Order: sequence, then C-alpha cells, then structure tokens
Amino acid sequence: MTNALQRDKQLLTSFDVATEFHSEATQFQSALATSLDESLALFDGKWLLRHFLVEKFPKAKPDGLCQEWITHAATSGGLPEVCDLWQRITGSPP
Repeated sequence: MTNALQRDKQLLTSFDVATEFHSEATQFQSALATSLDESLALFDGKWLLRHFLVEKFPKAKPDGLCQEWITHAATSGGLPEVCDLWQRITGSPP
C-alpha cells in the first residue's frame, strides 16, 4: 500500500497521502495493540466524521459536523454501546 501511495503521490500535490496513511495506520495499530474496542471506536469515529457525514452533508463544514455530533451525543446521554465502551476503557461512567 505504501509503495503504491508513494508511486502516485504526484497526483495529489496539496496533500501527502502516503505520510498521512502511515500516520493513521500507526495510530490504529497502536490502539489495536491496546484494545480491540478502542481501535474499533477510533476507526468508526473517523469513518463517520471524515467520510460518511461529509458525503451526506457536502455543504456543511467538517468541524461543524464534528461539533454537532459531540453536542448530540452529550445531550442525548450517548449510545449504550458507547457508554459501555467508555466505562470499560476509563473505569468510570460517562
């Protein structure tokens, strides 16, 4: 994967895809070594905020989508699965 990204990096001159991919993969592998739940939460959260919501609401600003998601989660008490994950990771209720 890294070789292919390096080979084609001239196609995107404003963004270093290979370096960003390596950084994200390293962060994910570190989380995975620590906790499967933590790594899945990291992966799912990034997918939701960086891909799905951006595609679904193309006129919205990514930072605004993130803030709206955080506000919704905080005011609704969060999903039971997320609250359970939080408690397992931190040892205290959300």
